Amino acid sequence: MAIELSTVFAGRWEKIRRLGFGSFGEVWLVKRKGEDRLAVAKIPHNTRLNPQFFREAAILKRLSGHPNAVRLWEVLEEDRKAVIIEEYVDGPTLQELLDEGLESATREKAYLELLDFLAFAHRHNIMHRDIKPENIIITPSGLAKLLDFGAAKDLTRRSTSSTVIGSRPYMAPEQISGKSRLGSDVWAMGILLYTLATGLLPFYDENEKNLMDMILECEPEAPRSLEPSLPERLEEIILKCLEKDPDKRFKNAGELKDAIIEGFPQFGDGSTLPS
Repeated sequence: MAIELSTVFAGRWEKIRRLGFGSFGEVWLVKRKGEDRLAVAKIPHNTRLNPQFFREAAILKRLSGHPNAVRLWEVLEEDRKAVIIEEYVDGPTLQELLDEGLESATREKAYLELLDFLAFAHRHNIMHRDIKPENIIITPSGLAKLLDFGAAKDLTRRSTSSTVIGSRPYMAPEQISGKSRLGSDVWAMGILLYTLATGLLPFYDENEKNLMDMILECEPEAPRSLEPSLPERLEEIILKCLEKDPDKRFKNAGELKDAIIEGFPQFGDGSTLPS
């Protein structure tokens, strides 16, 4: 059932159109009353979800100092439901651009920006847990923005939850058993870099159980066997991200970023990934 939301809520935000509907709530495009500023309103289905929405808002606030972060405008309550008002990010998703064909310079630049933002998040003890091209928007100015921190976790808060969170093709082996860690984000960034380099996912099957078994048991095909022009060192970096044992991966996004910059100082100009 759709959430009832008045045309103007909290006295200052005008509803324009619904952008999405999910298991936790709805997302609306809204406009500040009397202004031209657009924003996104996230509203939970019920008040039991309020704590989760407040946690997401707290995470967005902690990360708001980074240029690739989505800005948190405010958190309010409407009909006793927590409402997150955040920056509206206009533009296609990275997945949409990849489907159309994306030049290597843009792929490299977007990846490096995302990695820098994720390193920033990891330094603040935040892991995203749902990194995928569909959650990445490229703005008209070319800035990459990582969206959807609804699944993110604050590592400074104690939690006994073992809920499986993430998008299947990008999930690390430990995520399948509900044991996410910073290395799980490193795995997802390895999957993304593999895809940007080869045009293919390292693990994929229409059958969910088969896909989970592949992630847990199978080694990815070597990227250079699919794209021989790929630098050997970059292949090593990708495969280190995709180690089954998280202790064998880069410890966090900062370590991964350092490895890429050290190996490829020019990364971002389009000369490293295949065109």
